[in-house]
Amino acid sequence: MTDGVELDHVGFERARRTVLEDVSATLVEHRVGLIGRNGSGKTTLLRIIGALDYATSGHVRIGGIDPREDLKKVRPMVGYLFQNPETQLVLPRVDEDVGLGLTRGRRTPDQQLRVVEALAQFGVDHLADRFTHQLSGGEQQLVALAGVVVREPRVLLLDEPTTHLDLTYSQRMRGAIDSLEQQVILASHDLDLIDSCDRVLVIDNARVSFDGAPGPAIDHYRELARWS
Repeated sequence: MTDGVELDHVGFERARRTVLEDVSATLVEHRVGLIGRNGSGKTTLLRIIGALDYATSGHVRIGGIDPREDLKKVRPMVGYLFQNPETQLVLPRVDEDVGLGLTRGRRTPDQQLRVVEALAQFGVDHLADRFTHQLSGGEQQLVALAGVVVREPRVLLLDEPTTHLDLTYSQRMRGAIDSLEQQVILASHDLDLIDSCDRVLVIDNARVSFDGAPGPAIDHYRELARWS
């Protein structure tokens, strides 16, 4: 099976407005960053890769598979972390919510162990019996990440994973991302996080205006902001 994510002349329109246009790239690097101004199309590109939206032109392939042709096979391969963890945490208790992706009923001992291990991976196993709505924003984000990772996807899509987090939890989230074995594609305004990526795409006016190493990509992004 082909590794990575292939974007082949991807475009997306919503309400007669072009959100993405002619995006082509083969993403095989361990860490890929997406940066751009608000409304540039970063989140839309993540959603298309995650098969939450479908491209209106071109093709996306995950591991060589087009989600429109075999969504059932693609779904387990991709995990998506939303910008706001409150939209992702749906069950009252932490361990119940993290285990939701494994079963809709009673968990087996093996599944329960996977839940414990996923929480421990991000240092939040002590929160297992807490109510999700009583957690801090940083705790919720780490628990939400555990709920994505427990399903063992091949590709993780992270939408602004450090937004609204204080310095302590921003650093913890960066450490959590560094610990991930999976390929990670993340959209962020956190330039320290972007600088740790292997490859960065700058999205501007619905197109990729730069694709390369993080340092030059950040310089390009700053230049765009300067002239906007």
